[in-house]
Amino acid sequence: MFWDHESGAYFLSGRDMDQLPVRQKNFLDGAVPSGNGIMAMNLIRLSRICAEPKYEEKARTIIRCAAEFMEAYPAACCALLCCLLYLEDGGTEIVLANGRGFDELLDAIPAFSPFTVAAACGEGYEEICNIAPYLKEYRPVGGRAAAYVCRGGACSSPVTLSSDLADALKHNQ
Repeated sequence: MFWDHESGAYFLSGRDMDQLPVRQKNFLDGAVPSGNGIMAMNLIRLSRICAEPKYEEKARTIIRCAAEFMEAYPAACCALLCCLLYLEDGGTEIVLANGRGFDELLDAIPAFSPFTVAAACGEGYEEICNIAPYLKEYRPVGGRAAAYVCRGGACSSPVTLSSDLADALKHNQ
């Protein structure tokens, strides 16, 4: 309802709001980040979690639509510039296969890691496989929770210790 099918990006109002004189799009941040900036970041993250390139392409479309604003007013487009950095960096994905020691592995993931997404799978997390079927392939190791650190579509060997996960994330930046 909000996507502009003609030129891309999201409007602030849905197409069901037919009494508005103009449907606006917002690319500039104010007291809060722009809606299109937040949506682009969410689409990138969703793309990484679901392994669905179509979501990343939609984020790239938003960035292309906002390019003029980003160039003219970079300080007012921080949310969109962060998205651009995320796309250039490539980001990191972490898959956590549930087992003994799951909470310790989860705690090893830095609280602030803006270009990282993590997905849990296995016992207790079966529902995520509805949107990310590839997660069915990840397994605990010897009954222990396992973390797979992925970058650019390639994953490292699983680690089961939180210290090994912390090291893998340091070397993966």
